[in-house]
Amino acid sequence: MIFRNVPNPLVVCLLYLVSVPVLSGSVARLRFVMSEHAGTVSHVDQRYLDHPYLTVLHLVPGIVFFLLGPLQFAEGLRKVKGVHRVIGRMFILSAVISGLGVLLMVLAFPALGGLLTQVSTFGIISAQFVFLGIAWHAIRQRNLALHRAYMIRAFALGLSVSTARIAIESAAFLWGTPFEQVFVPASIIGVLMNVILAEALIAFGQGTNTKRPYRETWRAKRKTPA
Repeated sequence: MIFRNVPNPLVVCLLYLVSVPVLSGSVARLRFVMSEHAGTVSHVDQRYLDHPYLTVLHLVPGIVFFLLGPLQFAEGLRKVKGVHRVIGRMFILSAVISGLGVLLMVLAFPALGGLLTQVSTFGIISAQFVFLGIAWHAIRQRNLALHRAYMIRAFALGLSVSTARIAIESAAFLWGTPFEQVFVPASIIGVLMNVILAEALIAFGQGTNTKRPYRETWRAKRKTPA
């Protein structure tokens, strides 16, 4: 019930705050790929230099995804005619393009975590695509609550990258753990945390009862004269 009492602007601000690590990291990665490098670089960074086009294909729409994602949950924008719809379409498009980019990257790059990372990445991106598809279908059926629930799930999976980044940076700061050692467990933690929080928000958050719209639609049909 606590989610019902959180002011909407605070929720949007918190989502942007959690997105900061991945946004700053993405911009830094783009600048790194586009700049000249005279000295040697780590094998982690070298992967991006070896595949600059895949890097751009993933990161640029990914930045758009994280910039627009929190706005999907801004209640004020829903009152402005057409704005929420345009942002939603751009959000879904950026998610699909960035997701396809990361699928190609895990095949082309030497993936940290090997086969486990490749399989889990395909599973997460596939789930995100399914969630976005359900959300798109739901809004076309005017099922607003179901649409909102699956948009939350889709954004939560994408945001798990940033949650994992927070865990990675925390491990490096507290214990000096190298990126390569903490990447896989941090990614698992990021996904689990975001999935749990998303389901809690859907279950207890205001306006996310996915059963109610069906009942309202049924009642409206009964009231409609033949």
